[in-house]
Amino acid sequence: MRKIIVILLLLPLCLKAQIDIRQDNIRTVPVNKPVIYDSLQQFTVKPFADFNGTNQEKLDAYKNQFKQYIGQDIYFIPNYRKQDSLINLNTITHQLDFKFYYPNKYKKFIIGKRTEQIQEVKKNKLGMTTGVVTKFVEHDIIDSTNLYKALFLGQPTWDYYTINELKGKYYFTPYSAYLGQYFKIINFSFDETKYNIVMLDNNNDTVIYSPGYWDFPKFILLGYYTKMKEIYVGNDYIYSHSWNREIKTNDINSGEQITLKHESEWHCSSLEFLDLNNGKELQLYLILSNKDGNYIKIRLDNYEKEFEPLMISEFKEKQEYMKQKELERIQKEEKERLLAEAKIQQEKERLEFERRQNEERERLLAETKKQQEKERLEFEKMIKNKYGEYYGNLIIKQQVVIGMSDEMCRYAWGEPLRINTTIVEGLKSEQWVYSLYSYLYFDNGILTAIQN
Repeated sequence: MRKIIVILLLLPLCLKAQIDIRQDNIRTVPVNKPVIYDSLQQFTVKPFADFNGTNQEKLDAYKNQFKQYIGQDIYFIPNYRKQDSLINLNTITHQLDFKFYYPNKYKKFIIGKRTEQIQEVKKNKLGMTTGVVTKFVEHDIIDSTNLYKALFLGQPTWDYYTINELKGKYYFTPYSAYLGQYFKIINFSFDETKYNIVMLDNNNDTVIYSPGYWDFPKFILLGYYTKMKEIYVGNDYIYSHSWNREIKTNDINSGEQITLKHESEWHCSSLEFLDLNNGKELQLYLILSNKDGNYIKIRLDNYEKEFEPLMISEFKEKQEYMKQKELERIQKEEKERLLAEAKIQQEKERLEFERRQNEERERLLAETKKQQEKERLEFEKMIKNKYGEYYGNLIIKQQVVIGMSDEMCRYAWGEPLRINTTIVEGLKSEQWVYSLYSYLYFDNGILTAIQN
């Protein structure tokens, strides 16, 4: 019954559902891949010249990169001190490089009175000019501007400026209107490759910021700041210089010089804009402290090209650092273990090689002895067969006796060192010299004397 009810409830939806078929051919239009904002990076603009393709393709890609920032909140970084009071006719030039303005909202200024010479031409009834009458009138000089929260600056010297020359020169958007203020990006407009940021202020008024050549004022994406704070603040860090060296820096509270030791431990307490009294806007730093009560500032980047700043890249997150050190320790131990095992294996292989060598040496020696024994037996058999049992045994024992032939003696004693020969009336006498004290004497090849 329950299943039937469900079917009945769905039946009206099924009856109302329709399938739409587009009759026209679908046109394919290239669309750039949307760029998704990565809160790990600040507002970054890739120059137009760095894109590839036709001019139109390059322009489309250039404009496409800004879409990621739509919907992001931005914060204009304050100066090192309030400067609204310093603005005057001589310092207004800083406003010429950029501007904040309302797209459709103007403010009128009555900036003084002026006596102006006006020429009126009176014409007669016939349309002929009868003369010129000069008339002087007093009137208000009125100017207007769409600059954001504009203030009029001073009273100019009228004698040196015409009305047209006054227009747009002596009013400005004060620092307090944007520095230290939050805005939300809702769009971008473009003058060719020059971009303008369309924003909403705290009153939901639409404001356009047109950056100048020097990109002042600077701002930070709130998403980037929040992400950096989430990543770094509250974590412990280990100072780990690539060269394991100690460096000098200053405590930001006391101003005293301290030594940053390799592998010293620090805690990140905050992410702050600091006043460096360098005439620029405040700079963003991570604030780190140690157990000794020292506080130091660390840069996330070095966009301002600060001279030898301490960078976050020189600090390692403690847990990750300890993991890395433990991994290095394990790797070192594993390397040492493998090295020890390799040495043991090498020693085993050396001993095995020596054993095989000894076995081979003993085998060859045994074969040599066997061959020698075989040759000896064959020699003894040959000697006995040739010279008989008596002389054969003497030769085998390397012994000589009077009456042996010179051939028998060679078999018994071997070749002499030298032979001295004397021939007298058909008698050939020889002296075989074996050593200083060993001689054999032969007459016609028969041993006749032994000196030993």
